[in-house]
Amino acid sequence: MNQIRKNLTALLLLVALVSTSALAQQTAKRPLTHSDYDSWRAIQGQTLSRDGKFVAYALVPQDGDGEVVVRNLATGAEWRHSRGAAPVNPPQRSPEAEPGPGPGFGQGPFPGRPFFTADSRFVVFQILPAKAETEKAKKEKKRPEEMPKNAMGIMDLSSGEVTRIERVKSFQVPEEGAGFIAYLLEAKVEERRPEDRRADAAPAPAARGRRDSRKKEYGTDLVLRNLADKSERAFADVLEFTISKDARNVVFAVSSKKEETNGAYAVTTSTADAPVALLTGKGKYTKPTWDEKQTELVFLSDRDDASSAQPRLKLYRWDRKSATATGLVSTSTPNFKSGYVISERGAITFSLDGGRVFFGVAPPPEPEKDESEDVAADDRVSVDLWHWKDDYIQPMQKVRAEQERNRSYRAVFDIAGGKYAQLGDETMQTVNPASNGRWALGLDDRPYRTLIGYDDDANAADVFIVDTADGSRRPTMKKHS
Repeated sequence: MNQIRKNLTALLLLVALVSTSALAQQTAKRPLTHSDYDSWRAIQGQTLSRDGKFVAYALVPQDGDGEVVVRNLATGAEWRHSRGAAPVNPPQRSPEAEPGPGPGFGQGPFPGRPFFTADSRFVVFQILPAKAETEKAKKEKKRPEEMPKNAMGIMDLSSGEVTRIERVKSFQVPEEGAGFIAYLLEAKVEERRPEDRRADAAPAPAARGRRDSRKKEYGTDLVLRNLADKSERAFADVLEFTISKDARNVVFAVSSKKEETNGAYAVTTSTADAPVALLTGKGKYTKPTWDEKQTELVFLSDRDDASSAQPRLKLYRWDRKSATATGLVSTSTPNFKSGYVISERGAITFSLDGGRVFFGVAPPPEPEKDESEDVAADDRVSVDLWHWKDDYIQPMQKVRAEQERNRSYRAVFDIAGGKYAQLGDETMQTVNPASNGRWALGLDDRPYRTLIGYDDDANAADVFIVDTADGSRRPTMKKHS
């Protein structure tokens, strides 16, 4: 009996201790707050090295500084490096926005993801300004060009050592070749012209509903870095660039204050030779784009029409075996749609075999008004007009206005056959080519636009098969959602 009492006493004591502990824990609980949410971190941009030995990802909190983590999957060793704080309200990309020109800042579903080099010896990643730096600059009312800028980190996977490079606007890492990366620097504050600084300080003019297409944008330094010996070569006044998958060539567009030096240039990474001029002269050079096999490249330029009030672009092609680029498409090309021009806002893509190149055309933008001839602000009348038969209700028209101004329509050029075909237009705004480039899928949603807001078929469209040889259309399905 005594033993039973002892056991019962011990059990009651244990229950009392457990109850006391549970009560203490319950008392310690508190409601979650926003500071708790802000501290939660998500894994983003995860990627494997080509040899499968490393994984890299970013740990990103809701608010605050994140970090890049690189783990050796065989040994479990882990290296971490700060990557700063992501913008609270980053700019949103339009669903119709074109893809970027290769691995680097702003590419893929997660813009800041790390990139392994093809030989799995380095990982390259974006470093954002720390939250404290940005907040301090805002309190001091720094100008946009004086705000903290992004940097780039290069981690050596043999040691975990990180080389930090400041003021990096964008970078590209070759997908298949190793040994080199290329990156574009931000302009230095002291490099800005006095008139640019005055323009930044001046109040913004009233919106006119159109973009200033004549505003000149100048390039900055492009740096080609040899990862093996850390040597670098710099090229001035570069606005855009692309490095080939095999890391053998970099093609870049120059936009300089000395306009005669503008042009498209190619440089061989493994030699110290000077860049080769593919096309030069006054004007704009933009959107260098490789084909899938990296044997050819196209770009846009208005060199031959640079003196016009509204210069017209031409599409040029460079074969890697050739010394210079040649003209491919212009508004004088047979079958080019009357009243259209080549648009720099449309995506440029190749068919899988490189035989066809797809690009955007559109009506020319409205000319800019002369400020001196503009109506005084007090006398200006602003009126929004809407008709009940319009495709979209008036509020939606206002939301879509910028998208409509930037819209382009798909066209194709058969390189071997030398034939141009118009695929899309106002009657078929969406055209998606097949990978072989021979056919395309076209969508016409005009009959169903007025249903938006009160009918399940609001997102419906009629489907067509488009022959890219001549742009002819064959209906295949009506009212497909």
